[in-house]
Amino acid sequence: MVRIFPFAALRPNAEYADQVACHVGGGLQQAELLEELVQNPLSYLHVVKPGLHFGDKETQEIHYKFAGNYFRQMLEQQVLTKEDEPGIYIYRQTFPDGHVFEGLVLGISIIDYLEGSIKKHEYTLTEKEAKMVEHITHTGVVGEPVLIANPNGAYVKDWIRRHKKGDSILAFSDKAGILHEVWLESAKEGIAEIQQGFRDIDALYIADGHHRIAASSLYLTHMHNERNWPASKMCFMAYVLSDEDLWIKPFHRLVKGLDDKSLELFLAKLNARFTCEASATQVIPSSKGEFGLYTRKGWFKLSFRNVADYSTPAENLDVSRLEKYIFGEILGIKDSKTDNRLGFVRGDMRANELERMVDSGSTDAAFLLFANTMHEIQEVADAGQVMPPKSTWIEPKLLTGMLIQQF
Repeated sequence: MVRIFPFAALRPNAEYADQVACHVGGGLQQAELLEELVQNPLSYLHVVKPGLHFGDKETQEIHYKFAGNYFRQMLEQQVLTKEDEPGIYIYRQTFPDGHVFEGLVLGISIIDYLEGSIKKHEYTLTEKEAKMVEHITHTGVVGEPVLIANPNGAYVKDWIRRHKKGDSILAFSDKAGILHEVWLESAKEGIAEIQQGFRDIDALYIADGHHRIAASSLYLTHMHNERNWPASKMCFMAYVLSDEDLWIKPFHRLVKGLDDKSLELFLAKLNARFTCEASATQVIPSSKGEFGLYTRKGWFKLSFRNVADYSTPAENLDVSRLEKYIFGEILGIKDSKTDNRLGFVRGDMRANELERMVDSGSTDAAFLLFANTMHEIQEVADAGQVMPPKSTWIEPKLLTGMLIQQF
């Protein structure tokens, strides 16, 4: 059973929506974020990334105070407005090519997360959680939903079809040409119906936002203990999509530290466990168990000579095999989170760009992976396990500052 709740969101006034809502992740470089900060005083980036104003010159405490003050200023200047009554929000992204993501923004009980009905597949970093809790404490808000995969999406899609009525409360396009539209359902009957539908769902799966949900959990637990908050306030903001609708891409790996001699030795050792076929063309993996490898010696297609041994769902992932049999056994990389020989690039980067990085000498080898499936992610989560760092790149990527949960 999953318990959901309506909430009265803060959002930009319609005339400012395209200036306020922003991307803060998704591979954006710091220079791009700084440019947005300088050029756009209405961007929610000022609230969610206050440290960009200071660099390392001030303490984190100064950053958080700045964020809280900037947020309150946006409220006072009526850049942001709050819905009059709680509701469930239908949110649709329409890409320039016509592709559509559509789901619900709502509150999900933090108790369901703590009891395991909201399943995770990543570890979180305690230091990052603590920083996010401090940000929530100073601002009183979270500006971006957790992306949640729903394995029982048909019912929700039917509810959306029947309840998406009238004009949207927000409609604007971002810099990439993606149209963002939001509708509000505040009728008690409609809310009760979708709440009942979610009660029939055994589990939901975190697709993106493990640190946000962990930080919200810590904050809400503290507030419940301090102020005895009711269940309706003990929820985190989520964007729930059918698991069939998510785009799942891999993270590719970059390896440094291979000179000509060590590269020769490395390729020779690969042959002990993998078939390693030279290729005159780019190798883009087309199925599980295939890897593409590009080095100064060209392209190679890798596949296991024998079926790889595994005893858990996490061990059966291609990325886990890569880490164990190539990075661990051959290269001696024991911790992919901390070893500076290893880098990560999102799976939608073109192979030509990976070639350029190797040819320029900025890295020595690029490994291309086949994407994990949603079924694999769910198997890992159901088993209470976690995937290696940077295992999946999942879309849609969500805007920050479009719908804001105020505690």
